[in-house]
Amino acid sequence: MQLSFKRKIKASEAVAEVIGDGPWFAKCVRKWTNICMKELIQHFHGKFPSKSLLNNELVSLKLAAYLRSQNFKINPIMVKNYIEQQIIPQLGIELVQQISLRTAC
Repeated sequence: MQLSFKRKIKASEAVAEVIGDGPWFAKCVRKWTNICMKELIQHFHGKFPSKSLLNNELVSLKLAAYLRSQNFKINPIMVKNYIEQQIIPQLGIELVQQISLRTAC
């Protein structure tokens, strides 16, 4: 987080320098950027269409059975692998892309 903050300071100072203003304007640029980013996140949150495999009843049932058979001693990577290697081929579902590790965790 500190590294990110230092980058923001350098970037805002560069903008202020190009415009011909000083540190106060650079601080304003950082503040405006934070406000804009919060508004963008709120505006686009949940707007991108995606379909969860868990909405498929058969996937949910098979996954629930797998979790029970493992006595819930499992990690996200094991779930990801089971879905990709067992459930998807059995049901004949075509994935546009693989389940990412970030999604699994």
